[in-house]
Amino acid sequence: MINKIIIVTCLFLSLVGKTYAQGTWTRKADFPGGKRIAPLSFSIAGKGYMGCGWDSLYQPKKDFWEYDPVTDTWTQKADFGGGNRVYPVGFVIGNKGYATSGSDTVSYFYSDLWEYDPVNDTWTQRANFPGIPREDPVAFAIGNKGYIATGVDTNFINQNDLWEYDPLLDLWTEKDSLPGPGRVDATGFSIGSKGYVGFGEGGSSGLLSDFWEYDPGTDSWIQKASLPAAIRDEATGFSIGTLGYAGTGGEGGPFNDFWEYIPTSDMWVQKAYFGGSARGTAGSFSIGNKGYIGLGYDVFGGTNDFWEYAPDTLTSISENKIDFPVSVFPNPFATVTTLRVSGGFQNISLTIYDAMGQEMKNMKNLSGPDIELHRDNLPPGIYLVRLTRDNKTIATSKLIITD
Repeated sequence: MINKIIIVTCLFLSLVGKTYAQGTWTRKADFPGGKRIAPLSFSIAGKGYMGCGWDSLYQPKKDFWEYDPVTDTWTQKADFGGGNRVYPVGFVIGNKGYATSGSDTVSYFYSDLWEYDPVNDTWTQRANFPGIPREDPVAFAIGNKGYIATGVDTNFINQNDLWEYDPLLDLWTEKDSLPGPGRVDATGFSIGSKGYVGFGEGGSSGLLSDFWEYDPGTDSWIQKASLPAAIRDEATGFSIGTLGYAGTGGEGGPFNDFWEYIPTSDMWVQKAYFGGSARGTAGSFSIGNKGYIGLGYDVFGGTNDFWEYAPDTLTSISENKIDFPVSVFPNPFATVTTLRVSGGFQNISLTIYDAMGQEMKNMKNLSGPDIELHRDNLPPGIYLVRLTRDNKTIATSKLIITD
């Protein structure tokens, strides 16, 4: 037996449908080092770290600060080992932080690598980054390896190369370059065993919205869903559990929109707008199940406010537990599609959300080999389907409706 689910979009649903899982922003203690643009940022073992960057007079800085989310306090730590620096990047492997690249804003672009030990509050120089010296690349870590990609060199040529760092060997290895044009001011983070890079400024290609997934196991890139928002550079991003987050941005804006990326569905869902002013070149990191964004520049110049993001529960449906993969065919579709899982459906609830996280329809007690889904009045676009049983998420999938 095939369950026929007719999804009707009408005024009643638009009035009663709730905005689900937008998350909450809470302002925390301001960064005590003063207003700062293009800082270094990462987190280690329950503490966040920010420093370097430009101050309000556009002077490069080397100070470095630790944030404790339990006490909502900042403590100054040892200055960055590489001296004054703007647009550096960092990643974390185990209980150590690593920082590289950036410039002194005058004429020198750096390729030195520094390891930060939070226990001893010390910086130790490691093997120099072997790529072209640059500023404003992206950085992320996967397992026990760190990665640096993209950025702009001293000749203002954008790069798209990717390098892997092994801290045990203190060794860099060049990997498969990011497809497409070289770019600067991109955004990067990692989720599980994959890395993600996107957006930024692509030279003659202009501002970009494309988004790519890197698999270190195969040393290859796969293009993913583009950010469904205004193109931009100087955005910031982080991951919490199995989900990625990106938002804000400078050129083309500034922006304060904020988005969640669901890798299992290859879908972006808009979340609550960033709590501070629209801005670019902010710092960010995550600690536990919270994300943090602060500093950067807005229309008035540098900022030093600092904000905590707490996800709610749509896709923080967090993909708590995926019991089985769901097939959707055809997808994209214009009129009707079919959902199928091995063994069929039994007492399943199905909820559909639009790309803004708005609940469009909820159907309960579905059973049978397939679910036939009719488009009816839904406009073209990207939708998220969530399947639950006993209030537990068992599968999610992306739907694409076309004309």
